[in-house]
Amino acid sequence: MNGSATLRFVTLLMLASVAPVRAQTATQRVTFQVIALNRMAVSSAGTYTITTNERHQKIAAALDDVLPDGVTLEVSLSAPPGASSVGLVPLGTSGVDVVTGITPIASSALPMSYRLSASHSVVRPRAPSRVVTYTILAAP
Repeated sequence: MNGSATLRFVTLLMLASVAPVRAQTATQRVTFQVIALNRMAVSSAGTYTITTNERHQKIAAALDDVLPDGVTLEVSLSAPPGASSVGLVPLGTSGVDVVTGITPIASSALPMSYRLSASHSVVRPRAPSRVVTYTILAAP
C-alpha cells in the first residue's frame, strides 16, 4: 500500500470505530414567585397612570393636613377599564375610596379633577396647599 491508500484505510478504520454520539439531556426545577405590583403616578396635566397585577383593588385618597373651616377639596378619578369611579368625593385626612373594583391592568392618561369650594367667611390660610396621597389597597 502506498501512503495515500494507508491514510484512507486508517481514516476509514477510525470512522468505523467511533461510538455513535448520543444526545444528552439535563433537567432543572426552577422555583419562582410573582410579587404584587401596584404602581400609580399622577401628572401635572391632570391625569394618572395605574399598573397592578392584583385583583380586587381600590384607590383611596387622603390629605396630609386638615383644611381650614369652610374649605372643601373634592377629587374625582376616572376609572380604568373594568373598575368604577366613586365620583366627586370630599377629601380629609382619613382615606376615602375614589376608584373601586380594579383588576390587573396597565392604564395611563386617565383623567382626574379637583374642585375647591370655600364659604364667604373663610380667611386666607397661612399654608394654602395640601398634599394628596393616593394609595392602591386590597378591597374587601
